[in-house]
Amino acid sequence: MTFSAVLSIDGLLARSDFRSVERAFQLLVQVSGRAGRADRPGRVVLQSYHPEHPVFHFAIGHDVKGFLDAEIEFRRGSGYPPFGRLAAVGIEGPEREAVERDATWIAEELSSEVRHANEAIDVLGPAPAVVERIDDRVRRRILLRAEKPRRMQAVIAAVLGHPPRLKAPNGSRVAVDVDPLALL
Repeated sequence: MTFSAVLSIDGLLARSDFRSVERAFQLLVQVSGRAGRADRPGRVVLQSYHPEHPVFHFAIGHDVKGFLDAEIEFRRGSGYPPFGRLAAVGIEGPEREAVERDATWIAEELSSEVRHANEAIDVLGPAPAVVERIDDRVRRRILLRAEKPRRMQAVIAAVLGHPPRLKAPNGSRVAVDVDPLALL
């Protein structure tokens, strides 16, 4: 008999990335495929504080179609890709207060521009980045979610310029990532 275990998958499920459930499902299906090959039976053990999470139901049943259908409906209802577009605005600097002032200013300016342009764009944040501090630099994130990327990019350009400026009023560094692969 072969044996595989997935310990503490909750860490992957709790990430602040809309793709985290998809990644967890991929991992679970891959691990379960490794346990039990040919004539050798296998066993998989999953450790989770949330065993009722739907991803486990789909993974245990190897129900790829069911998982995809549920994930597509979630993304459609949430406006996530492929039904919407995202842009992450990162603000970072050595001084927490300056970074927070810059992040608040940028979020307020983006929200004001969205209202002025009468666009269907969500401005989420600012919030601490998942990894809040790297190399003594404080990090904040603002997420924009829109159905139409050109309008979202126009709002960003109206506030931060085109190409986006690299410094905010209080000296924080600014980076814009359209359609980010990770929301860290």
